[in-house]
Amino acid sequence: MEVGITEFKKNMGKYLDLALTNDVFITKNGKVTAKIVTTRFNSEAAEEEIFNKVKQI
Repeated sequence: MEVGITEFKKNMGKYLDLALTNDVFITKNGKVTAKIVTTRFNSEAAEEEIFNKVKQI
């Protein structure tokens, strides 16, 4: 998900909550300047991601 810096500042709590399950990219003048990632490890999501990558091979 991408969000502008102004929107991020206005609704920081919302985007920090979203960062628990998705990467949040913060943009300034249309360019990504920061990325917020979760610190929680979701083994089910990791397994699914690995499965999808192996399936592509």
